[in-house]
Order: sequence, then C-alpha cells, then structure tokens
Amino acid sequence: MGTPASGSPASGPKVEQDLDFQRREWTFQRIGWAVMLAIVVAGLLGLFATGPLSRTTVTNDDRTLRVSFERFTRFGSPTQLVIDVPPGAIGGGEARIALSRDYLTAFQVQAVAPEAERVEAAGADLVYVFKVDQGSGLEATFNLQADERWRKSAVVRVPERPPVSFGQFVYP
Repeated sequence: MGTPASGSPASGPKVEQDLDFQRREWTFQRIGWAVMLAIVVAGLLGLFATGPLSRTTVTNDDRTLRVSFERFTRFGSPTQLVIDVPPGAIGGGEARIALSRDYLTAFQVQAVAPEAERVEAAGADLVYVFKVDQGSGLEATFNLQADERWRKSAVVRVPERPPVSFGQFVYP
C-alpha cells in the first residue's frame, strides 16, 4: 500500500472539463448581471415610473407657456400635469387652458388646483377657465389617473400663444 506513483491519476473518477464552454458561460452570466443592474438603475432613475428620467418640462415656441409632466406613468396610477400660464396670456381676470380631448379621455381628472370656475367644450379641446387676479400668472395642477395604456399625446393651448405638445407613455 503505497502512494500513487507520480504521473498516475489520483484516486476517484476523472472529471471532464470544457474550458471554452465554461468561459462562454461566465461571459453570458456577466452580461446577464450587467443587464439586470441596468434595469434596476433605470427603474430607480424613473424609466418605468416616477423619477428624474421621467419628470420633464416642455415650453412653447415663445417660452410663455410651460407644462411639467412625467414621461412615463403606470396604468391606474396617479400622475400630475402642471401648467404655468404667464400674466401676459391672461385677460379680463380669466385664464383659459385648453387641453386636447383625446388626451383627457385617456386620463381621468381626479382634481384640479386651483379649482376651475368652469369647463367648456371647444372643438377638439376642453377649456378650463380659472379666475385670476389682474396682472398675475397661473400655475394649474391637474391630478390625473391613466385609464388607457401605451403612448398618449396631448396639446395644451392658451389664447393667442403657441401651443405645447407632448407625449406620455403609460405602462400596463
């Protein structure tokens, strides 16, 4: 009973190795981990809902009307649309904000702050009329809930100013 001679196999079964396959598997695993990490980081930044990648502001051509919103939202989740109207776009103590009806059918309006005096139908738009002090602007916040999925487009108008167009993506 001695020790095995040098060069002879150690006791036990011989294990086959495929180093090329193992290297490919390790590469695939690293790529998978990188993709998962990228998805988590994108989610934290707002790609799938609320976050810095999602929140944005658009203005019209003459920079007198500003709309802030989330690019990405979820079906059934609350979201906000903030519309800033400058004093120059307000006449006779009234601010009039027209929102495209197609957009408003895709979102349920939960609340508007400040509260609108009235809402009027005007062609393809719904016009929210607000009482404001002479010489002051208006910041109107629309609390919405998505009732439809996928990409939704909107147009916001105030009298005698260029419109603002934007789109939102509603995840299922």
